Amino acid sequence: MGSMATMSIGIAFAVLGGVAVNGGPTGYWSAFKASIREPNVRRYLWVAHAVNFACLVSLIAADFFPLELGGEKPDVRYLKDLWKCWYLYWPVFLVPGFQALNTERRTRLLDIWTLAAVVLSAIGLQQFFTGWPRPREIPGLEAFHFHHVQGLYGHHLSYANLLIFPFFYLLLLPTWRTEWFKRPLVRNISAAITGIALFGTFSRMLWIALPIGLAVAALIKLKPRARIAAVVALVVLGLGASQIPAVKTRVLQTMGTSDRITLWKINTYFFQERPITGVGWHHNLSLSHGYYKQFLPDDPYKFVGHAHSNFFEVIGALGLLGLIAYIAWNVFVLRRSFWVSKGFFVAWIVFQINGLTQVNFWEAKVLHMMGFVLAWTLVWSVEGERDEFRA
Repeated sequence: MGSMATMSIGIAFAVLGGVAVNGGPTGYWSAFKASIREPNVRRYLWVAHAVNFACLVSLIAADFFPLELGGEKPDVRYLKDLWKCWYLYWPVFLVPGFQALNTERRTRLLDIWTLAAVVLSAIGLQQFFTGWPRPREIPGLEAFHFHHVQGLYGHHLSYANLLIFPFFYLLLLPTWRTEWFKRPLVRNISAAITGIALFGTFSRMLWIALPIGLAVAALIKLKPRARIAAVVALVVLGLGASQIPAVKTRVLQTMGTSDRITLWKINTYFFQERPITGVGWHHNLSLSHGYYKQFLPDDPYKFVGHAHSNFFEVIGALGLLGLIAYIAWNVFVLRRSFWVSKGFFVAWIVFQINGLTQVNFWEAKVLHMMGFVLAWTLVWSVEGERDEFRA
């Protein structure tokens, strides 16, 4: 729930914890080997392998058959370019530690995780007005002196992709899986704090994705009549919120929209030039600069970088091979999440909608949260053919 540095330190503690609860390195290694023999863990490893294989193949193709634009061409450094790929295996390394915990300790750990999200959300609510602890005024709304809710992450879009997981987990949390949030009043207040803080990120795509997620949650959790009431309430709340001056100003802002569309067109061009392998993982970033130099030399403001969309990032950098692997990974995750945790399932839907206008899939801070969530998904999948593990 903290900064990137604390997350990285947390990796070491998490592995040491897994070793400790399994009785030492030998016990952890035995538990690890046993876990990767489980069918659902093996299936996850296959889709993770597929995504990482697509990244590797794209780099090999970029190394031997580079696309050159405006004097720019990929400078392939395999270790540097592929270093984030290990994150897709991070959930598997967490599984032995989580499996070794008894029911009481699992419940306590997940309650602590959820409570930490609520506390961070409470900090975020005051951050919106004061900026503390990391001030960042919302562009175009300087007259209001409002700040993006971003917690300790340094960016509001990181917050918008990270906190959706504990929020929807809490919203659809079965009472048997918690000690601290069983009382409806405690649960509802906690969920409200977290949801309002998410709204305060002032991420326009999240303003679209969050109501869709809430509607899906209502369809899952509520009875037919209550579902209709919930959807009506969402529409009324949305219309009311759209009339708030700061919200209306933010919605009508065009800043960033045309820039993103240009980058999507650029990555579509990359796909057309290299339809099978793309132009090389992460090298669509540097080549976007070359595209501007070659085709848009008179553009006074060159908005270069990644594709600002998971889909266009994948087709531009990884081509058709990467797109197939990426879809397979997401299909597996959505199917398993629906089976073991409806809250995680809804969060993944919101995550993917957010990803239509941002590359949230490969952000390091988000990958940490993805690893934590996927580790529990795999644990519950291994044990989850029994009814009591379904949520």
